[in-house]
Amino acid sequence: MEAAEQNCNKHDSNSDEKTILINDITNNIIKREDYKNHEVKIKLNSIEEQGFLGSTCEVDIKGVKEDREQETNLFIKIMNSSNFTFIKVPEAYANELFVYRNLAKVFEDLQEAYNVPEAERYKMVKSYPESSSNVIVLENLHNKGYRTHHRSKIVSLDFAVSAVKELAKFHALSFAIKEKRPKYFERHLQNMNHPYVFNEDWSNFIDNFLAITMKYVSNDVRRKLEVFKMMFLEKYRMYLEDDTHKRCLCHGDYRPSNILKKEINGKVSEVIPIDYQLVYYGCPVMDLIYFIFASLDQKMRQNIPYIKDMYYESLKSFLTYFNIEVQDVLPRNEFEVMYKERLDYGLQTSLVMIPILMTPDDDLTELDAMTTISQDTNKECQERMIGIINDFIEWGYL
Repeated sequence: MEAAEQNCNKHDSNSDEKTILINDITNNIIKREDYKNHEVKIKLNSIEEQGFLGSTCEVDIKGVKEDREQETNLFIKIMNSSNFTFIKVPEAYANELFVYRNLAKVFEDLQEAYNVPEAERYKMVKSYPESSSNVIVLENLHNKGYRTHHRSKIVSLDFAVSAVKELAKFHALSFAIKEKRPKYFERHLQNMNHPYVFNEDWSNFIDNFLAITMKYVSNDVRRKLEVFKMMFLEKYRMYLEDDTHKRCLCHGDYRPSNILKKEINGKVSEVIPIDYQLVYYGCPVMDLIYFIFASLDQKMRQNIPYIKDMYYESLKSFLTYFNIEVQDVLPRNEFEVMYKERLDYGLQTSLVMIPILMTPDDDLTELDAMTTISQDTNKECQERMIGIINDFIEWGYL
């Protein structure tokens, strides 16, 4: 490299190894793409910009390639040693590597073979061959106008609708692979398991977050949550592993901060899902429910019927490109039954997810802090959780 700029807010024992890895990846791309007179800028992202299962950085390469000024922008995710004993972190990275290196090509080929219009296709971020079992190298789309949504903020209705439409395409492609590429489906997708480990640490993790919520609810609600807690762990695992309903490939962590968005005049014009580390083969309504409660406050949840309709109609529409009737893979009546039966998954995930997502950036001093978070939640988080709890009381789940 002829020039490099590095910025890191915190030094850790692995920072030197990460720097070497980032430099090796960058040099390899420079050589492979035949850059001349290049300049490199590396930014190691701050804690609040990182994922929970690793650290991230951004690399900008500018120079001359094929006698023209060119630029390559990279987003690199590096696996950390983690206290997540209840998540198989290497397996999570292996899942994401498979999605970007293997499944993305199948998606592309399938959509090409069935003449899906370019503007209608499921979109994925470009990945680089430098990705490996402990590092994911992607194109950074920041310079093309894409942004991530802050994890603590609710979304607009146009964002929610765009996101569930794209989720429907992801699920539809899974159903299409099962029918059109059955050998690939049997070999790679139908046995793809979630990376969770339901051990004692998992149980303690759940207990910790339930205790946070218990601090600021009434005695009557606290009693309801205590009853709910008795079946929490068993039902959570069952929802992820149950095979009695229609199944497809699920994203597993479909929330706004895992979806890139592009806006025009303040309106969302395009979204691209990212972060496939928790992908698994399971019930499609789980992704939809997870997104709803990660994205909407109590007032916005009045739009759930409309958002559900947008999801299902998009699934139906996208499947027609592959000559598949939605009734053959996910009948509307079964979809509604699954949604109603599993809606309390939204409460389960909210009790854990909302305090994490709404932890102020300044308080998120360590990525592993979420395993032991114990500080008092802020007023905004409390109001969000109370709204969710009140909804589930009104709906008859508490």
